[in-house]
Amino acid sequence: MKLVNLMAVLMLVVPVVTSAGHPVDINRASAEELAAA
Repeated sequence: MKLVNLMAVLMLVVPVVTSAGHPVDINRASAEELAAA
């Protein structure tokens, strides 16, 4: 369930961060989150 929740959060956060102009940061963060999971 945690993985599903993480995916849902990423789906919400990615567009916001990308619109903020930091797509590299979210990609790096998501990779770290998946690695931690």
